[in-house]
Amino acid sequence: MKTISYKLLLVLMISFTSSCTVLKPTQKDLVVTEPVKELFDTTDLSAKPITQKLTFAAGDPILPNIDKLVAAPSYEHIPPTFYPITRPTQKMRNDSQGDGHFGASRGRRRHNGLDIIVTPGSAVYCPIEGLMKRVAHPYGGRRNKKWLGCAIEGTGLYRGYEVKIFYMDPFLMGEYVYPNDIVGKAQAISKKYTSRMIDHLHVEVRYKGMLVNPATLFNLIK
Repeated sequence: MKTISYKLLLVLMISFTSSCTVLKPTQKDLVVTEPVKELFDTTDLSAKPITQKLTFAAGDPILPNIDKLVAAPSYEHIPPTFYPITRPTQKMRNDSQGDGHFGASRGRRRHNGLDIIVTPGSAVYCPIEGLMKRVAHPYGGRRNKKWLGCAIEGTGLYRGYEVKIFYMDPFLMGEYVYPNDIVGKAQAISKKYTSRMIDHLHVEVRYKGMLVNPATLFNLIK
């Protein structure tokens, strides 16, 4: 009985298997997966030489030349503000030993600067922005080293200007200075000449090498 049952079960299993159809995937059922793209840009970031060149027309002025502007007939030079070199006021020297204004008689020559009254030992202030270019000697360094001064070369708005201040012990030589910086200490020039002379600073201003009347640049009490 058991043998018949086993045979019957085997026959049923074979018949069931033969009746089943094996399903194979069709072309439509296939899913093509693309490779995952990287999240980061892998572009070569190494330095590369720049081959592009900037060219300009031959006659185009990229930046105006200040020298050409000054030389042009239509150009009118407006001087920048010159700051006081003495405090609290700037007063021109006039005494029995001479007048302190520009062009005053000095015997066989003319006064090529401006004399501003000062108290010996007081501070001398920078009138412009520029460079403390050198020590100036009003009477020549070899002949007389006691009396000193400075030459300030203008920069920025003061480009082209040079200011000389005599009868002072200069500070900050070779350094960049700004208006109102203390650049020296006033000397007592009356000790060289006579007590009847008022102590003063002698100031000369040149623009592009030409003497300028300092009275047109400084606010003075005459």
